[in-house]
Amino acid sequence: MLRLFYLFAEKLENQKIEKLSKDLENWKIARNIREYLAEIGSLVGQVEGLDEWIDWASSYASRLDPVSFPENLVFKETENKWVY
Repeated sequence: MLRLFYLFAEKLENQKIEKLSKDLENWKIARNIREYLAEIGSLVGQVEGLDEWIDWASSYASRLDPVSFPENLVFKETENKWVY
């Protein structure tokens, strides 16, 4: 029984590490997108459709960024399954 507890604890720890790694990866990508958009923002008006593309890319960065959804930053137990 104790062995089962340790296996569950280890699995849970690995899931948390995996989630943290994925959140960090997505946060970095979102940050890079925002930096890139800030850099090319001065070109709006010179390139047709760039303003719409920047709006889309900014929205995508927000959807990707885990900090945009703080309620999803931690694990929640639902029906004895850990979800994130």
